[in-house]
Amino acid sequence: MPSNRTVDVKPRFEILAPWSLIRSKISNSDVSLIRKKFFIPDEYQIIVPGPNDKIDEPPERCLAFHVASLEAGLRFPLSRHVEDIISGLNVCPAQLMPNSYRHILSFIILARHFEVDPSFFNFRNLISIVSSSKTGEIGFFYLTPRPKRKLLHNLPSKLSRWKNKFIYVMSPGNNPWRVPNRWNNDTRYPRISVLKSPSWGHDFISNQLTMTFYESSKILKEDVLVLAGLSPAPIKTNQSLGMAVRASMVAKAMREQKDALMSRYQRPVVQDTDGLGKRARAEDLSCQEVPTVDWVNRAEKIVGDMRRDHDGSGSLDGIFKPSKDAFEKYKYTLRDDDQMVLVDLPLTKLEDAVAYHSLAINGIVHHLLLRAAYTKNELLSCERKLNKADQKASDHVRLKELEQSLSDTKHEKMLLQKRIEEMQLKRDREQMDSFNAGRAAGRQEFVESEEYRSAVKRAREEGVRAFVKSNTYATHVAKNAAVYEFDGFEKCRAQAMKLGAFRREFDTRQLDPFKDGNLEDPVYEDEVCCGEDEFAYLL
Repeated sequence: MPSNRTVDVKPRFEILAPWSLIRSKISNSDVSLIRKKFFIPDEYQIIVPGPNDKIDEPPERCLAFHVASLEAGLRFPLSRHVEDIISGLNVCPAQLMPNSYRHILSFIILARHFEVDPSFFNFRNLISIVSSSKTGEIGFFYLTPRPKRKLLHNLPSKLSRWKNKFIYVMSPGNNPWRVPNRWNNDTRYPRISVLKSPSWGHDFISNQLTMTFYESSKILKEDVLVLAGLSPAPIKTNQSLGMAVRASMVAKAMREQKDALMSRYQRPVVQDTDGLGKRARAEDLSCQEVPTVDWVNRAEKIVGDMRRDHDGSGSLDGIFKPSKDAFEKYKYTLRDDDQMVLVDLPLTKLEDAVAYHSLAINGIVHHLLLRAAYTKNELLSCERKLNKADQKASDHVRLKELEQSLSDTKHEKMLLQKRIEEMQLKRDREQMDSFNAGRAAGRQEFVESEEYRSAVKRAREEGVRAFVKSNTYATHVAKNAAVYEFDGFEKCRAQAMKLGAFRREFDTRQLDPFKDGNLEDPVYEDEVCCGEDEFAYLL
């Protein structure tokens, strides 16, 4: 009987996306170097992926970033404009190739230099995103400039083995990443609406940003990223963002000029044929500044071949050595057909002698032309060496003069700084003396003024009123009353003893409470004189 039970059949293997097979080769020992090299703040925690961790499945609050993207200029914290552009592209940061970040960062730098809004709208009108699935890199995308919208020059063309060097970066605190964190499975093209501007290309941003190319190695330096607010690196620089952009333009122009000069003056190296030895040539003969014609080159080859066949050497030095026999001197400069004419030539007839001497003269003239061309080459080479030596000597003298001028300027600057410091100290002393004298005079004038007296009187009255109302005054009065009562009793007792007050006929009116026990006027040590001012010390 057929059974109604369902059996769960598990697949024998799981089909993974190509990017899920990528494993990171970053180790824990590389974390400190990466943090230091790319100025990653301490609040951003770096997590090294394990052997089973996937690039599209990072831990919670983490994102995968390639080390090559950090080398391209990506820094933490991510700039708001970088986040807007990545969010607009609708891809994870790890899906973009490293050169894509060079396009993004250079766009933001140039936009800030030209005071243009580095928005995603303007970025999409300059740069387009393309899937790299055609090259076999499924799941990754690269940015490319639109026609006539190129920004950078000399971008790195070969980036090998960068996909398996990635790390996980955790966002600080509880703040989530403001970029897509889910891998875009659409390998054909991310679903992005095409933005168009009707005024683009006429008088809008493209004419400002794309009027020239910029050297990528200069415009994406760390100090330029700091000036543009794209890097937290603690780098102090004296140049401005405009100077950095102009420097990248100059570097690009110099590179183009150098490439043009190299392609103009470079000559292909002539390989030696089989059986031919190497011949010593004058220095810099390959330069096109020496106008050597073709027949001279062919003649040199003929002479070298003849000399090699004669004594087994291919050197040109043997041609110019003097010889006792003139015929031995020029016969090696003759062409092959001339050499055949002179073989077994009878010299009995006059016309034969004339022909013989005509051929000899032609050989000598040909030899002299070769020597003239060779000497001219040597002369031009020596002249270039002499010019270089003169230029080097003049540069050395100029350098010495500049160093001496710089030393004198530094000494003069030091003397001026010392003089300025002395003048500042003198001015400070004069100001302090003037201030002290004015303060003393002002204080004395204020003490003698009616305003001060009125203020002192009011202060005394207010102090008396406040003190009378306080508990301290009541306690003090009670304490002093007891003391005064006891002192009065003692004074009265002493006066009574002195006056014999214990007799019947004693008159109590003889007692004086305003005198001490010896019936003398008391002396008060704490009495305040009329001229004393208890508030004067406050001034």
